[in-house]
Amino acid sequence: MTTFGNKQNESAELLNEITPWEDALQALTSRVAALELSATQNGRIIPVGNGTGILNIDGDQLSLNGKAIRLQANDVIEIQAGTYQWIDMCNVTLSVGGVLYVKNNGLVIINEGGFNLYGNKPVKNVVFDFAGFPGLEYGLKNIYTGPHARFHIDTHSIGGYQNITIRGLEFVNVWDRGLRSGGQNIDFTDTGIKAISGLLIEKCRFISDNSPECGGGIKLGGERNEETGTNKGYIEDVVIRDIELIGGAGNIYLGNANNYEIYNIKIEGVNTPESGQEEIITANGWGKIEGIHHPLLQ
Repeated sequence: MTTFGNKQNESAELLNEITPWEDALQALTSRVAALELSATQNGRIIPVGNGTGILNIDGDQLSLNGKAIRLQANDVIEIQAGTYQWIDMCNVTLSVGGVLYVKNNGLVIINEGGFNLYGNKPVKNVVFDFAGFPGLEYGLKNIYTGPHARFHIDTHSIGGYQNITIRGLEFVNVWDRGLRSGGQNIDFTDTGIKAISGLLIEKCRFISDNSPECGGGIKLGGERNEETGTNKGYIEDVVIRDIELIGGAGNIYLGNANNYEIYNIKIEGVNTPESGQEEIITANGWGKIEGIHHPLLQ
């Protein structure tokens, strides 16, 4: 059975605390647009990678023309085309005004692991844009079929991630873990910290063409329980749009989110009986789901 879940938390206290989601989400999308518009062609291009092997990118250890540099607004970390085993990125953040970019110079393929985002500092004001290279709608492609996350936002230890845009990813036969956050087991109650605040995921595709168990998807886990006071993996101001789920068991799951909007989702051949999966889109918290394109809804 195909179902779409929009499980809103009806706690009066919670509803009084959060900003009306329309205003919050409009602020998020406007902020992203303004940041990108402000970026000029004068931003430095910082090439990384040689098209093979394991790529480690440390924002505190970058160099340009043989000289060590510190990241500044409008810098572009440019991953060179090729096939990598996996990519680890840490300490890429901008705490003051402006935005950093992570882009591709041609098609980047990952075939033995994932794109792992972690570090000693929370990621802030970063656009992962793999949709801008001429002729490539999806510039970062993951084809690894083993049991690991494919694009992992690791908020396990610190949280506090802010204003992140992710676009232009393609996942092919990636088992059950596509784009995932890792803070679902961390309780942020009374800390004043969120796992992520301000997240835009757009123009990504998840494909399974050989197994109903494959398909990946977006999993931003977490749990909120008013009775026990649990508030794990809390994220807010989330927009997920222009996503394709094709074949297998692809899905979208938000475990503990407020001020979210999920729309323009194309679903094709997903949620087959063999997958044992009942819900394609599930969101726990407060927000809106609309614009779902599925054969059963036509």
